Amino acid sequence: MKIRVISIFLCLTIFLLPSCGQNNDAANPNFGGEISLFAYTPDTLNPLQTAYKTNASLLTATVYATPLKVNPDFSYSPCLAEKWQFSDDGYTCTMQIQSNVFFSDGTPLTAAHICCSIEEVKKHPENLYYAVSEYVESCTANGNTLTLNLKIPGTGVLAYMNFPVIKDTSSLLGCGLYTIGTSDKNGLILNAVTDPNAIYKPNIETIRVRYYPKSEMWVNGFLASETDVIAADMSVLSKLSSKTNITAQDFTTNTFTYIAFNQNSTIITDQNARKAIGYLIDKNALIESLFVGYATPTNSPFKPNTLYAHLYNGDFNANQPLAKQYLEQSSAAPNMQFSILINEESDTKKKIAEYICDKLNQNGMQVSVTALPYEEYMEKIDTGDYTVYIGQVNMTADQDLRFLLHSSQNNLGYNSSYMDTLLDGFASTTNEKQKKVYAQEIQKQLLEQVPIISLYYESNVLLVSEKIQGEFSPLPDHLYNGLETWIAAN
Repeated sequence: MKIRVISIFLCLTIFLLPSCGQNNDAANPNFGGEISLFAYTPDTLNPLQTAYKTNASLLTATVYATPLKVNPDFSYSPCLAEKWQFSDDGYTCTMQIQSNVFFSDGTPLTAAHICCSIEEVKKHPENLYYAVSEYVESCTANGNTLTLNLKIPGTGVLAYMNFPVIKDTSSLLGCGLYTIGTSDKNGLILNAVTDPNAIYKPNIETIRVRYYPKSEMWVNGFLASETDVIAADMSVLSKLSSKTNITAQDFTTNTFTYIAFNQNSTIITDQNARKAIGYLIDKNALIESLFVGYATPTNSPFKPNTLYAHLYNGDFNANQPLAKQYLEQSSAAPNMQFSILINEESDTKKKIAEYICDKLNQNGMQVSVTALPYEEYMEKIDTGDYTVYIGQVNMTADQDLRFLLHSSQNNLGYNSSYMDTLLDGFASTTNEKQKKVYAQEIQKQLLEQVPIISLYYESNVLLVSEKIQGEFSPLPDHLYNGLETWIAAN
């Protein structure tokens, strides 16, 4: 079978891969100190079994290493896997695993350990890393060569190769930055790997993990200086206004909010009417009023600041003259009457709908809001019994948009064979340049046909106490990204 390389074939050893958590200076002057992190009272310390995603993320960042590292822009960096390649049909991915990596008991890492970890993931649907099982049909190991047989062709599987690799389910040994020391009902101690031959070495000597039964308590723990790092949304930030001497680092979550149009509606009958609505909405003003700026406007479902965002230069934002022009070109009546569907449990959607209503009513339309319990809201959407709804989804790391826009899957009544071809091509290609071409054309078609209007991605904030110095680059499912570079202040 022919093999197509889609990653740079690195000749470098893992010693030159700092993104995976290395600090190889034997006389590191920054080594030492202790910090405190939080976790929920655990169901298990196995990161491949726990239903607590916060705990899985913490354990992965400290005790374990992963096949690949997913970067903030959704590119991929080598970690335990140093190189990878795909077959021409995209259904087979072959990875070469580093040969000089050891678990904390000295056992050499092999591809078989990664296979076993994948099989363990498949048994636990509630786990943070379960999505890899949706891609991997089976895997085989031959020494340090890992072969993945895929259910879904293309490079999407790489987005989910960031799961922790364990030695076995009984010992729970890893080959990461720390080893698990003492553990009791209140927490556990993580000790830095200090073996001079170890590849992964952090700066901070000890991490004390404190257990909390619910989120309100770990917020209070941060306020009381019991822990040194938490992630906060707007509701949490309001409770922390009295906290001083902290570092705050914004990061974009995976939560995408949009306006959806029923393509079978007899009210909003063409894309000109939908474009007019888009040009009457000031996304920046909406974000400022809802989140005091803690969100990122977007012109497509592709996550901002990633490889595929902003490849097409176009957007909807406040432009009343242009909105009027599109209304005049529309076959829809200028005094359109419709209701915006939301679920009543969401205050955010309510505020968005009210904002849109206000703008549209000011421009001659007659728009109201229909708020229903979530189950009724979803039933209306699934049966096509709506004109417009406010939607919110957690975008997947592979950025496969077929669930949202493909004719065979969407709930918009949107049918476009050309868009389907683009979506299928984006998901299945193993050529990164071609993937970007597909992404660019997808965005172009969205802005032309307007089945949805993209609004924003929500943001959260990583809050770090003065006890920790360094650069912070959190990800939604990896708050401690870059932890190996952090330094415990004196």
